[in-house]
Amino acid sequence: MAVGQTIGVRAPGGKDVIWQVTYDEDRLTPLTPKDRMAQPGDHGWVWRAKAPGSAEITITGRAPCATPPCESNPPRLTYTVQITGRF
Repeated sequence: MAVGQTIGVRAPGGKDVIWQVTYDEDRLTPLTPKDRMAQPGDHGWVWRAKAPGSAEITITGRAPCATPPCESNPPRLTYTVQITGRF
């Protein structure tokens, strides 16, 4: 992708999953509101590329757990994005 373009990632799993999202803040600007990052809804997350280079987005899920022991291996997805100069 090029600087200025956007990338979207849909949230996998059910609506009850709470997500922890990390991303390269030097290269990506989130367009998803901060209060929606843990549960982005059907549209998922969106970022705008702001600087050339390689950027990672990591999304880790945490399903609600009323009775421990809880899931010991939560779903984790990592995306690597290559950003070039302006399009």
